Amino acid sequence: GQGCPGGTAMNTAPVTASAAAAAGCLAPTAANAKGAFCTPVAVGAQAVSGNLGRHAVRAFVAAGSWRRTWYQHMLENERVRLTTEGKSAAEVNDAMKAFAEFYDLYLIQGETPGQILSQHAQWRNLWYDAPGGQYGRPAAFYHNCRR
Repeated sequence: GQGCPGGTAMNTAPVTASAAAAAGCLAPTAANAKGAFCTPVAVGAQAVSGNLGRHAVRAFVAAGSWRRTWYQHMLENERVRLTTEGKSAAEVNDAMKAFAEFYDLYLIQGETPGQILSQHAQWRNLWYDAPGGQYGRPAAFYHNCRR
């Protein structure tokens, strides 16, 4: 389009979107033109059809590897968050014991945060996000990350 260096025009025909690392988790849930989740056609390097913003996407390819599981990733995120908030070592330790059980039920057993909190009311003060998911995404997104 306009504004490209040297006046070069961008081809806006269907494109192939490519990403690495965490994109391996994004490929299974890349939304198609109707906003529905697409099914990956391959495991590992995954390609799906869909829509990227206003541009049609011919393929979404994600390549990468994880050095730890999504469960481990989220537990580390919680530990860092609690420490950054100034919680004492004892408070962090107690919260991490609960988060270990919470994320087992959420990510490994496939429950939603709301389902978990209805069974474990003592953890309600730890959960800071939606009952149906996390960070604006549905629980199914994170269940796919685990697989």
